Amino acid sequence: MRTGAVDTADGTVSEWTEAREQVRQRDGVCQHYGHDGTERTLDVHHIVSVRLFREMEGVALEAAHDERNLVLLCKRCHSRAEHGHIDVQPNGGFSGGHVW
Repeated sequence: MRTGAVDTADGTVSEWTEAREQVRQRDGVCQHYGHDGTERTLDVHHIVSVRLFREMEGVALEAAHDERNLVLLCKRCHSRAEHGHIDVQPNGGFSGGHVW
């Protein structure tokens, strides 16, 4: 079963759903360009990917859904962040470099 781009087979559906909604309320608009969702759909982006959390020993997968690891982005910025074209920092800062 999948929710967005997050594999929820391990039972993290409710944690992800709750965290996603909290970040949508917290941020309200794309944190890179400021789009409000009327022109572009908004996505919640994992700053450190869920895949990397799976690879870390001794770190619970639920930590990937911590609000400090999530940011609201429009579809375009989300794609750019996923491909390393914008750098998403945990404090909400951005640059043109690669993520991490």
